[in-house]
Amino acid sequence: MKYRKLRIVWSLVWGVAAMLLAVLGVRSYSHINWVHHQYSASHYFRATIARGSVVFETREYWSTDDAVHWNEERLPANVTPEFPGLRQLPYWIVPIFFGFIGAAPWLRWQFSLRTLLIVTTLVAVGLGLVVYALRN
Repeated sequence: MKYRKLRIVWSLVWGVAAMLLAVLGVRSYSHINWVHHQYSASHYFRATIARGSVVFETREYWSTDDAVHWNEERLPANVTPEFPGLRQLPYWIVPIFFGFIGAAPWLRWQFSLRTLLIVTTLVAVGLGLVVYALRN
């Protein structure tokens, strides 16, 4: 098997990342964490993890500091943060995605042109449905 050691290291790194993200997801029921980064002179991007969900948002920014910041607050047991008007993603999707990335080198990648065209069509339809859902 060619590149076996590289496959093992790749899987271990992504597996550890998936496990750490799973722990962060469980911890999100008692803490709220967010990371934000200013990507232009007037806007910033923020990802928030709270109560088992991830929220991505962009907003106007009022500071000139362009560093990436990690913040944390402890949540009281009876408080559920709300993000009106923002799309929330269940947190369990993130560690599963990282697990699939770690398992990818072990899959056989021999397929026909027909399979490639079918998968490309399904991905395009899926992305079209996501755009349609976000606009409505």
